[in-house]
Amino acid sequence: METPGSAPKAKAKRKKNSAGSPVEEQRNEFLKGTRKGRRVLDVQKKLDVIEMLDKGKTQREVAAQLGVSKTQVLNISRCRAALYKRQLTSKVAKFGKFADIDKAVFDWFCRVRTPVGLRKPLPVSLAALQARARHEARLRNVHNFKASDGWVRRWRKRFNVPPSVHLHGEAGDICLIDAEKKMDVLRSQLSEGGYALQNIFNMDETGLFYRALPKRSYVLPDVDVRQKGRGTKALTAKDRVTLVLCCNATGTCKVAPLMIGTSKNPRCFKKQRPPFPYTSQPNAWSDGERFKFWFNDVFLPCIRKWTDSKVALLLDGFSGHCKDIGDPKGQVSVLFFPPNLTSMYQPLDQGIISAVKCTYKYCVLDRLLTGIDKYDELHLMASHIVAGCRGLEYCLPPNLLDTAIIWKKAWDELDQSVIVSCWVHSHCLPVTDEAIVASEHRDYRKATTDSIVTKMCDQLKSLDLQSDSTVGTLQSIGILDAVSAVGKGDTSLMEKWIDVEDDQEVAASIELQVLDKICSDLDEAAVEQPDDGGGGGDDDDDDDEGDNGLEKPPVTK
Repeated sequence: METPGSAPKAKAKRKKNSAGSPVEEQRNEFLKGTRKGRRVLDVQKKLDVIEMLDKGKTQREVAAQLGVSKTQVLNISRCRAALYKRQLTSKVAKFGKFADIDKAVFDWFCRVRTPVGLRKPLPVSLAALQARARHEARLRNVHNFKASDGWVRRWRKRFNVPPSVHLHGEAGDICLIDAEKKMDVLRSQLSEGGYALQNIFNMDETGLFYRALPKRSYVLPDVDVRQKGRGTKALTAKDRVTLVLCCNATGTCKVAPLMIGTSKNPRCFKKQRPPFPYTSQPNAWSDGERFKFWFNDVFLPCIRKWTDSKVALLLDGFSGHCKDIGDPKGQVSVLFFPPNLTSMYQPLDQGIISAVKCTYKYCVLDRLLTGIDKYDELHLMASHIVAGCRGLEYCLPPNLLDTAIIWKKAWDELDQSVIVSCWVHSHCLPVTDEAIVASEHRDYRKATTDSIVTKMCDQLKSLDLQSDSTVGTLQSIGILDAVSAVGKGDTSLMEKWIDVEDDQEVAASIELQVLDKICSDLDEAAVEQPDDGGGGGDDDDDDDEGDNGLEKPPVTK
């Protein structure tokens, strides 16, 4: 009879040596190793981990069952004494006065976030939870229930619901089963075409608000919020360009970027030409004509210098990407991702573009802070410079030339391992090619963002806020409040500035309208009952979470 520890190993060995489908087994094993992320476990889950280990299960088996890493299981095993002590001393969250309402809201929350069938999970904000709780109270003829922010906080504690997270991207719209079937077609084309890994390229466009500065700030408690809440034009600068990026799967060939602006002949380009191609479009958008210009005048010349072998170019289904585009010499084959899958499978969308933007914004902030000490002198010099040529050289927001120079530097300095990790994370390559670069996979995006934010904060902390001239200069630039927050150890403003393109103000106003409509529909559907407005949903009705009962909604790109 096999021991508990030896049985899984023997089965795994027999499975590895079996005929079956070795390619499918290899791919499943690879996906199992690369798609694993860190998952936060509560105390009870950690105690379950210890119990499973005591019953003879291996760390690998426990990690696979709970969807966590083997290192996390090892760390839990080492801390078992502290966990047992915490279990004995911890206080159990008491149930409120309306336990049936709490349970009903939690059941609804589970149904909405983990739907069955073809339904998609819906975002649930603070206001949505409160609206549902009031609806459940009306259905039960409860008149003295008030779904306050304090009730939501305690409800979360009772049912171990973690804090709200920022939802991003469009990957939630994708059905993984159908997506894998469609992606197998593209992988087959790459495999049958015999393209070398270094000859598989991906191209994508991204927008950049190149003059925008951090726009959120904390204010002092002893001043009028309406006065200190006023910003400058630099905070809401909507000057935008589109940048076209392209690279291969090994990160060894990065095609020169293409910048698309609104001006045909920017004034700042008269004294110095940009380091990469520039073209214009009335709205600074990419369209069919600009795509053909990039393909024929930027991409093909780069490929001719790179290799004589055949090359595959992967594109998304954007209407500006002409379906009939082709290489006159037949060296380049254009392949398209299946519709609506690029948010998950396109390598440039997995963090390459994000990493370049982080570096760009750090460099812009670094250049601005370099001229702080000479701001008055530089500002006087800038008054004699023609509009359009003033930029970081005069301690002002960047112009197009500054943007091109800094973006080129950020693109050239992008680490090869970041590009390789993004290609591995996208899982768009054939399984054999993925296995080659799988060892390079790591948590690139968070590491890159944290590194950039740390550098920016270190730069800000070096400023002398006791100097009146420095404070006046920072105030005129519009970043005084951000510098003050960093000096107090708050880095959230810098982290939000990294994602300034994902502005949530419009989405917030839309959610207000949607929530009003939901509440009105619920009021019409429920039995009308008078509300005496008294009493809270629990021991107290403190409102110290959220802003007017509303959290910011997820950003839709």
